Amino acid sequence: MIIPIDQEVRFGVTFDPWDREEGYDDDIRFTIYESAAGPLRMFAADETSILLTPEQAEQLARALLTAVAASRAMPR
Repeated sequence: MIIPIDQEVRFGVTFDPWDREEGYDDDIRFTIYESAAGPLRMFAADETSILLTPEQAEQLARALLTAVAASRAMPR
């Protein structure tokens, strides 16, 4: 799944059991894609990723959902 953030940044989440590091249960890849140029860049590479275990991915999902609930509870 690719999630566009703005014109220069996208988040990607994929599952691939063959992408797992030896001896680890980390087969969920979280990737940040960036196409900004020059001083606007946040990262050195066009693509930065980490592997997560299912438990870490669930923690990240819960943290995001908690932040969503807090944001939606704020008066607009």
